[in-house]
Amino acid sequence: MPVSRSFGGSVPQTGVLKKWVVTPKMSGWCVGFPRGVFFCGVVLGVLFCLTGCKTTDTQCQRISRQQALTIEGLNSEILRLNQEIDTTIGSRASLEKVQAPLASELSREIGTGVLTVSLERKGLVIRILESALFEPDQIDISDSATSLLDPIATYLSGPLRENQVIIEGHLDGPLPDGSGWRSGWEYTQAIAVEVVHYFVDVAGLNSNRFVVAAFNDHCRLNLLDRAGNRARNRRVEIVIVPKGTNVCAVV
Repeated sequence: MPVSRSFGGSVPQTGVLKKWVVTPKMSGWCVGFPRGVFFCGVVLGVLFCLTGCKTTDTQCQRISRQQALTIEGLNSEILRLNQEIDTTIGSRASLEKVQAPLASELSREIGTGVLTVSLERKGLVIRILESALFEPDQIDISDSATSLLDPIATYLSGPLRENQVIIEGHLDGPLPDGSGWRSGWEYTQAIAVEVVHYFVDVAGLNSNRFVVAAFNDHCRLNLLDRAGNRARNRRVEIVIVPKGTNVCAVV
């Protein structure tokens, strides 16, 4: 097979194979096809990188601003939560200080088993058996119940005067037929309201501090069907919540 050769810088057009040969006549920055394509590619790549870097810088700046705003918002939320925690801890500490002297005031009733005082997650809880507050088949506060409620009212008007109070009514099960009540909801609401009226009408406390909650028989302390357990389930709970607590979010 004939192959053309060139010795003078020319490119003969005869033959089967051809070679690209640099000649003095070729000029410009694309010197020869392969080298010119390579050089053009390098230039285009540099331009692309520069454009990409500019776009990336803009995106980075936008992301940085968003992150800064997010961090600022998180810091504000952390500060608010820390303040709430400090307030709650301080308020619970004040409840803890009151627990022992209040229990001492009510030691006789605690000894007979009609009342308990405990510091729980929801606040300082005073549980009083229904039988210690009301006469059988009555929802008027009995005369003997004043010895229970008066010391509590004294603390609510003294060291606990800034705390809000939830009065809860509880049952041990469904009311018997012929009780005269539509359901346990109305009954547990009524006994809780009677305690509120005593604190407001008799003890002179501000009604805005009190919230009533009727639980029917859905929060029994003991599920075993025994006489003593049923009596403990029929109760009124006086819940003194930590200062600063929104009672609407608790009930």
